[in-house]
Amino acid sequence: EPTLYQKDMAEYLASLGVDIIIGTHPHVIQPVTWIYDTLVIYSLGNFIGGMLTTNNAINGMIEFDFVKKYGSEEICVENVNWIPMIIHFEGNQNNILAERWNYKSYKVSEYTDTLANKHVLNGFEGNVVSLDYIMGVHKQVISEEFLEVE
Repeated sequence: EPTLYQKDMAEYLASLGVDIIIGTHPHVIQPVTWIYDTLVIYSLGNFIGGMLTTNNAINGMIEFDFVKKYGSEEICVENVNWIPMIIHFEGNQNNILAERWNYKSYKVSEYTDTLANKHVLNGFEGNVVSLDYIMGVHKQVISEEFLEVE
């Protein structure tokens, strides 16, 4: 969940008329919402990285359109779409801290059960990497209004 500081800062920036706020630091995905006419993406998660929990490997991309109203100078944000993603890496669980990983971010729509079964975090210290778990986290955090589900 976003912290009180994140919420206060988003509220403040929205009150100034900022069109979009995109957060990245929390290392996990956080909600997408509207404050007034400001699109707020509290956190996309990690685009790439090797933190050792599944939730730190779950990330997302956001797409949207800037639309200029016909006959006006007004610009608005429309067609907001959160694209669920996962960071994949494989290796030896017995040497997990010493391994050099090859990381790749996948759209969940392109990720497979075969890849999920090979993910080094699957089973490591109780982590679960499965399509059901990954999409469950996305659905829990990201409002259905924004979530791309294929």
